[in-house]
Amino acid sequence: MDIDCKKLSEGSCTKSINESPQFSTLELSRFTGINEFRLRGVKNNDNTVSLTLRISDPCGRARNIHFTFYLDSDTVVLIAEEMVEQLDLFTEDVAVIAELIDNLIVKLVPSWNTSPSVQNGSSEVENHSTSEAVKKPDFLPLTNMTDL
Repeated sequence: MDIDCKKLSEGSCTKSINESPQFSTLELSRFTGINEFRLRGVKNNDNTVSLTLRISDPCGRARNIHFTFYLDSDTVVLIAEEMVEQLDLFTEDVAVIAELIDNLIVKLVPSWNTSPSVQNGSSEVENHSTSEAVKKPDFLPLTNMTDL
């Protein structure tokens, strides 16, 4: 995992280019009420996807985490749990990050089998302290992104 921290300006925005049938980069985003998560990805080959997760907090700070997802060995839940632990995020963020990764990979690799815990919207990604399942997010797909 490669982490960059940057300060965002209040007027920062993301540009998108009109969608084309073949896209090289795809981005999904989700706001949790505390943090904004943006996941950008590109398929490298039949076995790997390069991903960048951008986490922006209410103070305007942003962290960019660059990582490779191995389609034949990684799971979205384990990767999300590791990020939450390593980056000192909220436990509830596991579900958000796992669903972002899963939904992005489904779009980049149509043959990808969605993780059962993400597909059902609960299971491993429940908030065990309150026994409430985290709500399914409203994803904002943005395709063919330019640099942030």
